[in-house]
Amino acid sequence: MKLRFDPYQFNITSSNGVPVYWKNIPWANGFLYIHVLMGVGARHDPIGKEGLAHFLEHMPFDGCRRHPTFEKVEQADSEIFRDTLSASTNFERTDYEGRVSTDKLETALEFLRNFIFFPVIKDAEVERERKIITQEIWRRYVNKKKEDFEKTSSKMLYGEHP
Repeated sequence: MKLRFDPYQFNITSSNGVPVYWKNIPWANGFLYIHVLMGVGARHDPIGKEGLAHFLEHMPFDGCRRHPTFEKVEQADSEIFRDTLSASTNFERTDYEGRVSTDKLETALEFLRNFIFFPVIKDAEVERERKIITQEIWRRYVNKKKEDFEKTSSKMLYGEHP
């Protein structure tokens, strides 16, 4: 039996060689949810530079081409994504996501292209981001048992990779 709406079936196109998966969701008229998956995560960090993927995930929020300051990125987030722009990094990938109205799709895609591929990395922001990432790490390990469990699980999955 074929469902009228298959939640696992996506349309696929390509933009400059990057696969773009999309779906029309009938009950979400007027809005789109954009989720960009980059196949690079913490597992790909060079030895001695652990945390690089997470750091690079943070940097576009401080400015990018055409939106060169934190304030301009915040303004674009508000106007284009209705304050839903976010990002995350795990061992396997880095994700960027947000919700947009259909009339702002082209603007959103152009913004994301600049945001992801052309961040403005300023010396003054590097140390600030380093502190933010350190705080995030400490919040993640709220107790010793959880920290030990996550380290053991990670070691079982990824071996000796730092």
